[in-house]
Parts: sequence; C-alpha cells; structure tokens
Amino acid sequence: MLKKILFQTHWLLGITAGVVLGIVGATGALLSFEGLIQAWINREVRTVETRATPALPLAQLAAEARRQMPDHRLVSLALSASPTDSVRATFSPNAPPVPGANAVRGGGGRGSPPTQTRYLDPYTRALVAAARTRGQEFFRGTRSLHRWLACAS
Repeated sequence: MLKKILFQTHWLLGITAGVVLGIVGATGALLSFEGLIQAWINREVRTVETRATPALPLAQLAAEARRQMPDHRLVSLALSASPTDSVRATFSPNAPPVPGANAVRGGGGRGSPPTQTRYLDPYTRALVAAARTRGQEFFRGTRSLHRWLACAS
C-alpha cells in the first residue's frame, strides 16, 4: 500500500514538473529566436528602399523618433549595416516608475510598462504605424509565461 502511494505521488510530481519544465524550455527556445522571427514576420516594414542620399545621422533619427512619439521614452535605436534595413526604435511609455521594479534593459524589468518596437526609415524619417508591426503581443505573453513558470519552479 505504501509503495503504491509513493509511486503515485512520485508519478504525479514528475508529470507536473515535466510539464512545467517542458513549457519553460519551449518558451525559452521560442524567445531565443524572437529577433529572427520578428524580422521575418515584419519584413515588409523592416525593409526600405535605398536612396541616393546617405542615411540620416543617429542623432537626427533619435530626435525624429522622440518627436513622433512624445508620450513615450526612447529606450534604444538599433541600426543595421545593410542600407535596406530600417532602424528599430524601442519605446517605453512615460509612466511613473513602479516601486521595487527591476530596471533591466532600459526599463523592461518586472513591473515596468511594456516596451513597444517601431521601425523608422533612415532616409525619410517616417515612423511605421504600430498596426503594421506584428508579433509584439505574442512575444510579450510568451515572455510573461516563461518568467512566471521559471520563478514558480
């Protein structure tokens, strides 16, 4: 009888831990490819036509990004060596800091407001509309599930 109870307990705990670890592993693997997946599903907004004029300097691009989204704080700009790639701008809402929030990667820690990614044409300064960038909510939810399960285990 005791052997059967111990076996059932061991089986139940093992299956539960296996499911949790499987989900953490799958979401972690998915998150490790987030940049590549985002680049692929947003390829029409990440690619720009090259112009005869050179791309704008970083300072002008940053100023333009701030001007076009005044209610957000510019967290980062990511440039590419390819002249056909747009500039990735990451924004965080101008919100009061959450007490005890961990400020990781420009305010993206727990308790911080979620960041938003937009793409900027380095030649025309045009900021791509938010509706045209896909996948951000999916990866935000995936990251949340991954972190919640990783801390719970």
